[in-house]
Order: sequence, then C-alpha cells, then structure tokens
Amino acid sequence: MARDVQSPLHQFALPHQFQPRLTLYGAVIAVSAALTQIVMGSLIAALWGVGIWQSVASKHSALWKFFVIPADVVGLAGSLGAMFWMVHRAAVHLDKKNAGGPSAASPAE
Repeated sequence: MARDVQSPLHQFALPHQFQPRLTLYGAVIAVSAALTQIVMGSLIAALWGVGIWQSVASKHSALWKFFVIPADVVGLAGSLGAMFWMVHRAAVHLDKKNAGGPSAASPAE
C-alpha cells in the first residue's frame, strides 16, 4: 500500500500532535494553546531566572547557595511542567467539548 511507503523526507515530518483534519475551532484552540505556552513559559522562566540569579549573586555562604540554587531550578522545572500540563489539558478539554465526540488529540484509525 502507498501508506506504508516512507518518504526520504519522513525525518522532517510534523510532530505527532499535528492533526491534519483540524476544524477552524480546533486550529484556533491549538494556536491559542501554543501562544499561551510560549508567553507563560517566558514569564515563568524570567521570574525564576531572576530568583536564581539573585541567589547566585548573593553574599550568602556557599553552603546556602548549594541548597537554594538547586531548589530554585527544581521550582522552575516544576512550574514549567505544571503550566504545560494545564494548558494541554485545557486545550484537550475545549476541543472535546466542541467536537462532542472523540478528541482530535486521539484520532481513531
């Protein structure tokens, strides 16, 4: 079958989240989710980055920095992970709510 043949450009394929048959509403949700992740991710990284930089530049002892800086980095990673998860869940929920059936995030083949 033609579906089983892979193109030499297969390595440049779109990510698995891309749905080729999006509705206009689904496309608006996908774009909104992506922009929200970019903006919120930038703000979260900026705020945590300032906190980490203040910890590095502080005049506290090396022992204090040894404990505080990794904790700040874990906080940054946790905040970003939680934000990405929440935006993804909201986008899936909104897409399911509009479709009235199976989500575009899990197409049936």
